Amino acid sequence: MDKKTLHSFIQTTSAIIATIFGLITIWIGGMTLFGFFDPGYVIFVPLLTYNVIMGLFYTAIGILIWRQHPKATQASKFIFLLDIVVL
Repeated sequence: MDKKTLHSFIQTTSAIIATIFGLITIWIGGMTLFGFFDPGYVIFVPLLTYNVIMGLFYTAIGILIWRQHPKATQASKFIFLLDIVVL
């Protein structure tokens, strides 16, 4: 596998993982937030709300990575920093 093919594979895989992770975060978080799913423990609603909102961003970043948009790397770094701050 040459370098260009490897780079393309990594980029495509990253885009798919980010998009799927974002969609699952929106789905499960939204169902929990709106009362359709009860995880069986106490939920910190502000954190759950943050996670659902970030799911939208994860999905958007996945699409940016897929389309090879030049701002995808900066947006990924920004999300990483936000997650660290919240952590």
